[in-house]
Amino acid sequence: MPDGTPLPADRQASALTIDDLFLKIHDAIDRNAASLSVTYDPQYGFPTNISIDYERMMADEELALSASNFKIASGLKPVQPPVMCTMEAKICPDGSAVGRSGPHCEFSPCSAK
Repeated sequence: MPDGTPLPADRQASALTIDDLFLKIHDAIDRNAASLSVTYDPQYGFPTNISIDYERMMADEELALSASNFKIASGLKPVQPPVMCTMEAKICPDGSAVGRSGPHCEFSPCSAK
């Protein structure tokens, strides 16, 4: 709830979690929905708006969901995307090679043999 009060018991059974929203998206893809539109939160990546039309020629089977007033639990941080480094190699003085590794894609140190 926007003011921080718990969701009333009669609404808890129908409330969806963020994981549930992703499951709805996957279900629409698996069922080859006629139309699927999803908007994601730019910082945290969860779906904020989902619109699904399962059958274009059928009425009243559409689904629209939205996540609003989202608040991060204390101590959680946004998920950082994985670092993708180029596939370069550096030849070390002993003839061995090392590649780049994250988080700043620096070359790994040469072994001291």
